Amino acid sequence: MHFFEYPDAEVFAWPEGERFGFVPGALQHVAFALPDEGAALSLRHRLSEFGVEATPTNNLGRISNILFRDNNGLLLEATWANE
Repeated sequence: MHFFEYPDAEVFAWPEGERFGFVPGALQHVAFALPDEGAALSLRHRLSEFGVEATPTNNLGRISNILFRDNNGLLLEATWANE
């Protein structure tokens, strides 16, 4: 997936300790649907094996999610329906 690229774009660096903040005017995140909580737990395990930090599971009513950052700092969301 490639959105756009500017060769002279300013790169944003997250301040220490602020991994999941909000940046006005920026692409906030990309979300992916998972089939169920089991798939989410499997993803969390794989992320952890590669040293990728993820948020605790967020229960948002009819859905749940976890958030994590890719190797370029883009916030990714894995979401699934609650039973």
